[in-house]
Amino acid sequence: MTRLADTIAACEVRRGSLAIFWLGQAGFAFKTATGQLIFIDAYLSNMCETTLAGGVMSKRMIPPPLLASEITHGVMASTHAHQDHHDEETISRVAANAPHVQFAGPVSCIRSLKEHGIPGDRQHMLSAGDVRQFDGFSLRAVYADHGNLE
Repeated sequence: MTRLADTIAACEVRRGSLAIFWLGQAGFAFKTATGQLIFIDAYLSNMCETTLAGGVMSKRMIPPPLLASEITHGVMASTHAHQDHHDEETISRVAANAPHVQFAGPVSCIRSLKEHGIPGDRQHMLSAGDVRQFDGFSLRAVYADHGNLE
């Protein structure tokens, strides 16, 4: 069976196109024609599978298709600070092992990045309407309502 990391690496994207890969849960990886990678809500650990007073909080539906160690470049963006969208375990591993990866998200995620020692020059605040330029692409933040929980 081919690993997702190999599939992403081998994928050639035509100019004006974008390749999209599902990471499970609400996560996606995007690859541009210039080889840039954007990871949105990459939940690649099992950190939500914690036992609370009443039992299991959340269980993965499929195993993570990608390892944190396989993310070597690009941008990791989180839409909000819930653990299955802003995976602190994966983010910490990527930050330690891939010094060129940048991190983006709303204020709640930026707070978490600071708490986990991610250097300020790797953090990019995104509020609705913001556009951030990265190497070879721009990322535009749009408003989304997650209800009263976030």
